[in-house]
Amino acid sequence: PLNPQQAGFQFVTTEWRLLDKKREEDMDSLPIPEFPKCYTWDELQNFKGGKQTKTNLLEWLEDSFGLLKYKPLQRQSDYITTKWRSNKDNTYQYCKTQLGYFIPEFAFAKNYQEYPDINTRIYFSIGDDNKVHDVVSEYNEKDFCKNKFDHFWEGKAGRLRKKWRFPLYTIGRGHSLSDIDIPVEFKRKIEAAIKNIGKMLNSDKYSQELKDELLFFLSFFGNDMPDNAQERIREIVQQKKWGQYYHHIENAISICDADWKKQILKQVTELLEDHDTNAVKILATIFWRFESNVFAIPFSNERLSILFVMSERFIQKLAKLDKEKL
Repeated sequence: PLNPQQAGFQFVTTEWRLLDKKREEDMDSLPIPEFPKCYTWDELQNFKGGKQTKTNLLEWLEDSFGLLKYKPLQRQSDYITTKWRSNKDNTYQYCKTQLGYFIPEFAFAKNYQEYPDINTRIYFSIGDDNKVHDVVSEYNEKDFCKNKFDHFWEGKAGRLRKKWRFPLYTIGRGHSLSDIDIPVEFKRKIEAAIKNIGKMLNSDKYSQELKDELLFFLSFFGNDMPDNAQERIREIVQQKKWGQYYHHIENAISICDADWKKQILKQVTELLEDHDTNAVKILATIFWRFESNVFAIPFSNERLSILFVMSERFIQKLAKLDKEKL
């Protein structure tokens, strides 16, 4: 494994070649990818993008927190001015209003059966995604209040995923809130976000998809993760819920410098006896990131043997994949 503090990120020239299926791949000849560069805090605030334009990744991440601030939806009204028509794919119908609002049929409140005619006054709300929700032709404050909170969080997980994952991955490499040179204001905002997100995980108001994305955010701040987030990671490992949680686990224990992380690492290593390939992938990743993780807990000779054998088989399998499968 390479030290991420010293490693740089370089372009790698690759070439497709045929492999002899009858022979084993020479493990020593396979390339070992270098760990992506760990940027300084100053570099993160002056990050060069693909077009060499500078971006402040700290501000980028801070801006994403705005998606978590609940904004009460305001009721609006307008008049329909067009006939109902089908979209290009003929999958739904829509109309437009006098003020130019786009009204798709699925924006209507539940159990609303008929489409209003031209010149009909309709009532609706606009979410922070600028989309129309809860359309009715007769205003009912009680029904609106019942649904408005849910609509605010619709699609929020996907928007967060697009907004904060790049800065999270880039900032999270080799950094923590305990860094001496971390910008003070950035640290304060991250701590406030961690506290707020920890409370959201305990609430029944949010979808599981949103909670999973919030847990993904917390996984980058292992030593500062709330107790409920740590417990959730332990549950995922115990129940072998790998899938989309693979990165949650490896992020949370990427540096095994706390007892709760070592406990999770121990849980993962115990799964080696079941020849669990997901456990092998997680161990390979965190060992690749930091050599010190190898010595975080004692390994039995049996588990080390399983890890080496399964890792070799896994790499050989990847090496033999053809171009169409990749």
